[in-house]
Amino acid sequence: MRWYGKRFVDADHVEPLLCRDADGAVCSYTDMGLASLREVVHRGKQSTAMVYDQLPVIDHFRRLTDDVLLCVMDKKGDPEDFYFHLTRVPEPEVRA
Repeated sequence: MRWYGKRFVDADHVEPLLCRDADGAVCSYTDMGLASLREVVHRGKQSTAMVYDQLPVIDHFRRLTDDVLLCVMDKKGDPEDFYFHLTRVPEPEVRA
């Protein structure tokens, strides 16, 4: 899939899967839908969650620095959480 990251346009428009194509250009992989952001409590802590529109997945985010988020993906039916981090980069030119 060549996952690159996520693109946060606003609270109601998130492109959760940005990938690199064969030429290395960043493109939005929309086959799995879009997402939105919501404030939630996760394990007793206030956080921001990205709720996928078409998948039983919620990504929870906590700010580590101004440019780094600690993230955990919570997938319905999967007992194992998937941890990752996101680092802010200059906005790439994204192909739809």
